[in-house]
Amino acid sequence: MIPFEDPSKTQFVLLYKSLERIVAGDPADKVLSYYQTRLLHISGVGPRLDSCLKCNRSIKSRKVAISLSEGGPLCALCVRGDEGNQRYMVVTGGAVAVLRKWQSTDPYHVSRFVLADNIKSEIREVLDKYVSYITGKRSINPEMYLKPLQGLEIN
Repeated sequence: MIPFEDPSKTQFVLLYKSLERIVAGDPADKVLSYYQTRLLHISGVGPRLDSCLKCNRSIKSRKVAISLSEGGPLCALCVRGDEGNQRYMVVTGGAVAVLRKWQSTDPYHVSRFVLADNIKSEIREVLDKYVSYITGKRSINPEMYLKPLQGLEIN
């Protein structure tokens, strides 16, 4: 995300503040999902989540189709017209609302988000599939790195 030759102060500060949140006791999995969402957004490659990408209608349904190839949500009408495109996934409106909010939220406010397990897993799935799609590479499983850290006390 950050070319070595072109360091970004904004991205460094985001990383620093996100790590501070983990040290402060915020759940590492939630902070990681937040960090990834915000990093994609400030890097200019994050999904656009404010409205349907094809017709610009606002998205207010309980289930939302996220098009990986288009980079954001499609409303129910546009999904019906795009049935040949299997590059979308259906998630709850709650997961999309959290992702949208995280794109502009400061790391210090991440602890205010209380997420149900299904929302957490949907957010993780969206991020994993989206990053895999835009990079052309299989996403790493962050839980593999987070499990050894669970219960670890940082002084």
